[in-house]
Amino acid sequence: MKTKIILAFILSSIFIFTKKIKAQETTFDKGTVVLTVGYGLPNLNRISLRSSYKNYYYYDNVTVRGFGPLIFKAEYGFYKFKWGHSVGGGIIVGINSTSATYYYSNRLWTQTDRYTTISI
Repeated sequence: MKTKIILAFILSSIFIFTKKIKAQETTFDKGTVVLTVGYGLPNLNRISLRSSYKNYYYYDNVTVRGFGPLIFKAEYGFYKFKWGHSVGGGIIVGINSTSATYYYSNRLWTQTDRYTTISI
């Protein structure tokens, strides 16, 4: 598990410190539409759920799976001022799903958490 956390840290550091590409240097003009899709790493909800079931509840047969967080973002430029600043609006939708399955007292238990966020 430590190797996954270290790998996620290294990959996120590479993305943070890379140079801007030419498409990002253009201004956000009136009428410009920007669409973004992203996937978040690491998923702290799954890591903490897996850790709590194994270390706190002592369930060795825990399976934690999930999807996300997946982010969709859309922005539109409404107005550009003479001095270069722009005004725009947009919407962000985030989706995250996590499920844990384990056996306790000879029964199969499942916990599922789904999160959907919408920001305007």
